[in-house]
Amino acid sequence: MARTRSVAAHLLGNPPGSYSELDQRIERALHDAAGPDGFVYDYCKLYAVARRPGA
Repeated sequence: MARTRSVAAHLLGNPPGSYSELDQRIERALHDAAGPDGFVYDYCKLYAVARRPGA
């Protein structure tokens, strides 16, 4: 979650020094799904390409 928080804080809506309800729900879901062995995080950079209509 540290990387997600650092690159997507504007999407998570985290207030200074705290975590939003959305952030906390995501973290709980990750840990619940992972089970006792934890989870591995693979990073995939997302790119968006905008095109002018008719181009």
